[in-house]
Amino acid sequence: MFKEHPTFIAPPDENAKIWRYMDLAKFISLLQKKSLYFTRADKFEDQFEGSWPVPNVIARNLILPPGLPTESIPGWNELNLHRADFNRQFRTWCAVNCWHMNEYESAAMWKLYVQAGDGIAIQSTYARLRDSISSEEEVFIGAVNYIDYEKHAIDAGNVLSSIVHKRTSFSHESELRAVVVHWPSRQHSSIEHGVAVPIDLKRLVQKVYVSPSASNWFADLLQPLIVQYGFDFAVNHSSMNSQVVF
Repeated sequence: MFKEHPTFIAPPDENAKIWRYMDLAKFISLLQKKSLYFTRADKFEDQFEGSWPVPNVIARNLILPPGLPTESIPGWNELNLHRADFNRQFRTWCAVNCWHMNEYESAAMWKLYVQAGDGIAIQSTYARLRDSISSEEEVFIGAVNYIDYEKHAIDAGNVLSSIVHKRTSFSHESELRAVVVHWPSRQHSSIEHGVAVPIDLKRLVQKVYVSPSASNWFADLLQPLIVQYGFDFAVNHSSMNSQVVF
């Protein structure tokens, strides 16, 4: 179930194209399970995932609430120590599904996410992703904001702010991300590795592409595989592998 949240900013055009790059095993898993896999936030390679910028941490430690009694300052400082622990722990309650937002295919994304020659990209749109969520899970979707973590602060009043910001050095990813949060309760504890969220795959997928370096036999293999699982997505060769003309 898609749910709006002020921290998650939708693209200005709801038909903005989004891409998810993957290998064959992940594509087959998608067809079989009809669900998107959301990875726990602290499991990504980027160790800054879900962290807070330096200005936020400085302000938290140096700026006292107006009217705070002197005798309460030690308690405030102790609270900030626990706040850092909470922020670190919060990443284990969040799971993220990442998409590349771009009008066209990305050579960088093919290289980054498809290590072998034979890879696949699903092309969809923001609206299709939003409308394909068929789970009762509350799913937030929005574009990632890229900032300098040494200079820029983010909204400290919302704990989800840390999940929709990344360092400027990752801006080439032009990421749209979907997020689920499992707050600790009797039903949920920390997410172990990730969360599978059921989707309407027919609504989600607009086109399927094979990587520029994929063999012809690979594309021929995919079409009957897709039909086998009850879908009719056409398989397209990457436009990056078009015939060169001079």
